[in-house]
Amino acid sequence: MSDIVDILKQVTNSILKHEPTAKILQKVTELVCEKLRIDVCSIYTFDSKKNTLNLRANTGFVKKAKVSFSVEEGLTGLVFREQNTINLTKPMNHPQFTLVNSIGEEKFQSYLGVPMIDSSGSTLGCFIIQNRSDDMIDEKVVDLANTLASQMAILVSQEGLQRVLSDHTIK
Repeated sequence: MSDIVDILKQVTNSILKHEPTAKILQKVTELVCEKLRIDVCSIYTFDSKKNTLNLRANTGFVKKAKVSFSVEEGLTGLVFREQNTINLTKPMNHPQFTLVNSIGEEKFQSYLGVPMIDSSGSTLGCFIIQNRSDDMIDEKVVDLANTLASQMAILVSQEGLQRVLSDHTIK
């Protein structure tokens, strides 16, 4: 339990320090993997112009992995479209599973996907946890992932708003 509290404290401190969004997203994935002994934590954000989910931060996959896929693809796309958390073992047996070969995803036996939903109800991305173990991901971790997904949705939403405002600033 203290690891969960520590993660929340560190993420909150990063947000309060106004660290760049990309840095906070990466820090979250690192903290989750380190403190909870999770094999992979990744954050995908939605690109509304291309209708894709893009890997923005990850710990456990290839560091500089460039991953982008349609919101119609895979379990992560399903989490995004349905706005529902998915927690399952043997994800490769799910009919929506799509293997992303370039990141070594085939070795993971448990999957947790949580939508990042903003206050208006829009899905801005997905928060994903994967393990090599075929044990279902614990409910405490699911609760933490939901909390972090909400915080990351706020960050990503603010980042988008700042981008729009800077594009429309009188020059």
